[in-house]
Amino acid sequence: MSVNVYHADVQSLDAARTVNGNIAPTDTIMQSASLSSYDGRYLSPVRRTFCLITLFDMIFIFLLWIIYSQLSGMNIHDIFLRQVAHYSIQTSMFDNVMLSVGRFISLTLAYGLFKLNHWWVVALTTTVTSAFLLAKVFFYDFREDNTTAATLDYVLLVCCFVIGWIEVWFLDFKVIPTEKRYEFLDAQHSIERAPLLPGTVQPNHYHSSSHSGETASGGYYSPFESSESEGEFEDAEPGPHRAHGHGHGAGSHRSAARLFLTLQAEIATSAKEIFRLVIQDISKAPLWNPTLLENRVLQHVNEHVDVIYTVTADVGAGTVSSRDFVTARCIEKRDGVYLSAGCGTNHAEMLPTNKYVRGENRVAGYVIKSAPNNPDKCIFTWVVNSNLKGWLPQALVEQGIATMMVDYMSYLRKYVAEAYNTV
Repeated sequence: MSVNVYHADVQSLDAARTVNGNIAPTDTIMQSASLSSYDGRYLSPVRRTFCLITLFDMIFIFLLWIIYSQLSGMNIHDIFLRQVAHYSIQTSMFDNVMLSVGRFISLTLAYGLFKLNHWWVVALTTTVTSAFLLAKVFFYDFREDNTTAATLDYVLLVCCFVIGWIEVWFLDFKVIPTEKRYEFLDAQHSIERAPLLPGTVQPNHYHSSSHSGETASGGYYSPFESSESEGEFEDAEPGPHRAHGHGHGAGSHRSAARLFLTLQAEIATSAKEIFRLVIQDISKAPLWNPTLLENRVLQHVNEHVDVIYTVTADVGAGTVSSRDFVTARCIEKRDGVYLSAGCGTNHAEMLPTNKYVRGENRVAGYVIKSAPNNPDKCIFTWVVNSNLKGWLPQALVEQGIATMMVDYMSYLRKYVAEAYNTV
């Protein structure tokens, strides 16, 4: 079994129908897309957002102070003399600006430049801010200014206090947990490169010279133990990119377009039985496949076309939450090969709800055929081309889908072994 990741503009099942080579004797997970969207060298997206919040904090408080000063009826020179040059905790609000500038400098240096992974710096800045504002509430003379700017005294103090605590919350509950999750998934990805069957040897490297899978000569690399002609991608004119693979697995092609993954495995039962289990009796799939919560037919259009509804379980202990999909399928048998192609659609009986995030299945499907010279076994090829929607990092999407596919195959093989006494 192999899980391969491709990035290309996929508009048909050509990729699935061309990946029909020999099956390797051992199970291998090959996910060429790395989880290095956060690898420690660059700021993660959530950390960049935190740095932007600190910048917003400084600009917003400064803007409020300018508005407050203008409403007091004084000119710029008088404002500077009273609020800055002759600063007093009893009469000036400029200290709120200095607090926001101090938070911005401290937090940007700590979490932007030095990339600290501890909360002590933001806890210190928020503690200092809270203690100073608490003292200012007792010392400031709110009655001195009777103009319309008096209301902004309270607004400045409250905003400065609230934003400081928002920064604590965002770092402690968003930045640090998210980056730890990235690191965990990266470590899990490395572990999953090991063989699933004991006693087998897994290649420990790939021949690649760039993150995109391109070699120095401009061609695309092939995974270890496959020749250059295997797993090669050909760039075509605008339209589908087609993956040709005949060996241990295909390489990967990254573009800014779409992601599709393929799983290919040999199963110890006939193609007809797998077709019945996977394609026809979909309502029974959740009984043997815990990765599905619900799977049923919404409408039979004709003998070959139907519309189905699927709900997937959480992946990675809730890292990727449940998704539901509405898919239109076309099923047929051609030259002894069972084919099922599907694409996301809308249906009046199953509109999107708040219970699940509605995902989108782009054109993908299954190819099931008898193994060469052994009709009691079959070769199962599965192409997934899904958009999980939601605000998910690309690496997390790839890891979640790949994990779900491998788990699916494990449960299918287990069920076949128990139901048909096969090995």
